[in-house]
Amino acid sequence: MIDFSILICVYNPDERLLSKCIYAVNGLDTSNISLEVILVDNNSNPSLNTYPIVQNAQKIIPNLITLVEPKQGISHARVAGIKAARGKYIVIFDGDNDPHSDYLQVLSKLIEQHSSVGAWGPGNVWVNFIDGVDDDLKIKAMELFQERHDDFTVFACLRSWQDCYPFGTGLCIKTEHALLYVNMFESGNFTLKGREGNRLSSGEDTQMVLCCIISGYAAGRSPDLKMNHVIPASRANLNYMKRLAYGGHIDYDLIMTQVMPEYKANFGNPLKKACGVQQRFTKRWQKQFYQITQGKSYT
Repeated sequence: MIDFSILICVYNPDERLLSKCIYAVNGLDTSNISLEVILVDNNSNPSLNTYPIVQNAQKIIPNLITLVEPKQGISHARVAGIKAARGKYIVIFDGDNDPHSDYLQVLSKLIEQHSSVGAWGPGNVWVNFIDGVDDDLKIKAMELFQERHDDFTVFACLRSWQDCYPFGTGLCIKTEHALLYVNMFESGNFTLKGREGNRLSSGEDTQMVLCCIISGYAAGRSPDLKMNHVIPASRANLNYMKRLAYGGHIDYDLIMTQVMPEYKANFGNPLKKACGVQQRFTKRWQKQFYQITQGKSYT
């Protein structure tokens, strides 16, 4: 078994962002590390194989595997990639991720030092608005697109979501935990498909991390893991941000209940709660939209 499988799943990607991601992956320091790269096309139109950057990547990146997953939804694409992976650990990059060159070296050290941790994420993420962003939106946009700057390496193994648990950006997870997620997804226990076309639901990353937790492993972040998150104009706008935030909030209770059944007993019916979350979310964003259009800051 090789050390790492890098998994990149994309659908109709921005070629500028995908180029940054592919060149960053090709530039990773792989000294004394065995690696494969799995690029999954989630039924893009045109096909990913027609992109010049992908054609070039097939020539310059050793052990590059390209797959097509016809079922729409990032979860379907990731399941296909996970099932094809041969690495002990799977590192998940989106097509807009630009990891620093020492990413795999840092992961190797963290894995060696902390054998009880099954999932890692970056503690330093810089959001790069490649086309700029409205000043009134910038602070909220940086939050939504997961800018963070941790001071310490921290991890936990608690059956509730912790601040130190990693998000999907740059997630590294032990393959056995990723396969548990696959089994739960294919058996119908996990129903969230993640981003699907223009639908911005989320949760599959969270459920992967929680699969690690229920298996008795910890999950955490380290500031030594660094990456850029590159955001184009098509996403650096209020309409997209509202949809992104909504997708992240509305599914939270369902995410938790599907992984940890005791969550429902403690917090009630997730479908009823989702209705309340939807109403509160809509009112809060209406207020924030008004503040933005009046040139006021977020509160």
